[in-house]
Amino acid sequence: MKTPPPRWYKRAIAMIAGLGLVAPLTACGRSDTGADAISDRPQARSIAAETLPDHIVNGDFSYPTVDQGSWTLVQSDTGKWYRNASQPAGPCSASPDNGWTPIPDFDRSKFGWNSTQEDNRIPCYAYRNAVEIQALLNDGTQWVELTESQPHTAIYQDISTIPGAKLVWSLKHSSSKADEHVDEMQVMIGAPGKETVQPASRIASDSNDPLGPVENGVIASNVTTGNGWDTYMGTYTVPAGQTVTRFSFKALSSFNVASGNRLDDISFGAAYPLSYDGNGNTKGETPRRPE
Repeated sequence: MKTPPPRWYKRAIAMIAGLGLVAPLTACGRSDTGADAISDRPQARSIAAETLPDHIVNGDFSYPTVDQGSWTLVQSDTGKWYRNASQPAGPCSASPDNGWTPIPDFDRSKFGWNSTQEDNRIPCYAYRNAVEIQALLNDGTQWVELTESQPHTAIYQDISTIPGAKLVWSLKHSSSKADEHVDEMQVMIGAPGKETVQPASRIASDSNDPLGPVENGVIASNVTTGNGWDTYMGTYTVPAGQTVTRFSFKALSSFNVASGNRLDDISFGAAYPLSYDGNGNTKGETPRRPE
């Protein structure tokens, strides 16, 4: 997906201006190096869980590269995938390991994602922790589809965070078959297992969807032309003592159990509150992005 246009970015910054100084948003899905605003603050390095990233990993779902014009399921904990395009005709038993094979040179830290998918081996591709990646034919652009084979599937990442930090998240969403059904989802953020639904605003649309806050945090895009997407954003303040924060993206409704809720370009940045001295001068700081 292409980086959002300057008008999109300026609108997002204006909406959160009251929070304080804003660190640049992580480049959509390209923060794997750790060059994120949070990581540049000394206190972040001292309190962050060493095993967790401080940014959304693989937010553009470009890793691993999957078959174009098809869908692929990825299990990050086993390092295996189910490639629909390469499966033989016939029942699952016709393929070794029910069609699941090792991903060559798979790096779990570069993939980043997990899901709430549970085992249901009828059909055989409905395995736990399956994240569905799709790729556009003759283009290669990749995205994730939330509803793999079970309703209300969610994908998530655990992120190392600074208590008190104000996070600004963004994503792109579209319905898989908007001319027949408008898919719905919600962003949920919080301590692992205690995530809550987040308010969201539509800030850009490739169709005529109205801009502004969405009701009850329900993200629903009525884009019916081409491969259009709507862009959404929101903010979240990390509570005191919460150094690990889970970002979850949950399907509410879909066209059917096999199609719905396409997501791409998921990212977040950080906004730090200003402090004031007795003369009314600000002392806020904007973390510098490493060269």
